[in-house]
Amino acid sequence: MTSHRVLVTGASGLVGRAAATALAAAGHAVRLMRHHSSVPEGFEIIDAGLEDQTALREALDEIEVVVHAAAVIGGDESTLERVNVRGSENLFRLSLAQNVDRVVFVSTAGVYSGQDLIDMDEDHALEPPDPYTKSKLEGERIGRALLGDSLTILRPVMIYRSGPCPLLDFIGRLLTGGAPMPHNGGADTPVDMVHTADLSQAICSAVRGRGAGGVYNVAGPGAVDFRAAMEQCAEIVKTPPNWMPADSGAPFDSTAHMVAVAPRTVSIARARRDLGYEPIRNWGEQIARLDSTAFGSYH
Repeated sequence: MTSHRVLVTGASGLVGRAAATALAAAGHAVRLMRHHSSVPEGFEIIDAGLEDQTALREALDEIEVVVHAAAVIGGDESTLERVNVRGSENLFRLSLAQNVDRVVFVSTAGVYSGQDLIDMDEDHALEPPDPYTKSKLEGERIGRALLGDSLTILRPVMIYRSGPCPLLDFIGRLLTGGAPMPHNGGADTPVDMVHTADLSQAICSAVRGRGAGGVYNVAGPGAVDFRAAMEQCAEIVKTPPNWMPADSGAPFDSTAHMVAVAPRTVSIARARRDLGYEPIRNWGEQIARLDSTAFGSYH
């Protein structure tokens, strides 16, 4: 298997950390770019933000493939524009100028429009519902315009790992804080999730050049039912969910409400075909291995 010199942006984040470890294990020479916080040990590290073009040039020196996982998820619209849009544009332009072979851009499945949709493929209409997903779609469009088929786009669903992470922290805070938890009557609401190790498998395939220039949904081996998933987490944190009907008008968290009432699952058929992607980490099995320390302790 051919090895490559790879730059991973966002190396202190959930996806960047996992991708760096997987790429190194696959034999690639990996350089990490971080803006703040710690990164995995044993790598060459460049401290830089996406706005720092001088540092970006240094980070890209002799790099063959870029995995762009850096992003701001929260923050105001000006911050999202500065980092996720203009920062990504800086990286894409300099990658082009320094003859990087390809860029793998970790976007989001949140760019699709509509609700109550099952098995959305990559050709589904795009209408991101919030500033974050809008910024990611704009990054996709800028990258495609600048890099053409040298850009491979991955659109993962909700991401988690077998340990503390933003998703489990969010669920833990809702449960232990007694927040009202919406339920959709007796109907199941399927939810797609993807483990960082499975997402890293897709990233490694794209780095090797499989599916070059394509757009790929990335999800786990199967959707889970929202209510069953929350009940499983509740058993671990030993706090029963404060279930209330989704149409009751209770002060629900907006994200929890959206996920509870609107099925949105994606098709990974294209990733299976072009990337050789085969996710193996089932949500229920992975969560069953955890204890309460995995919830509410991510920093």
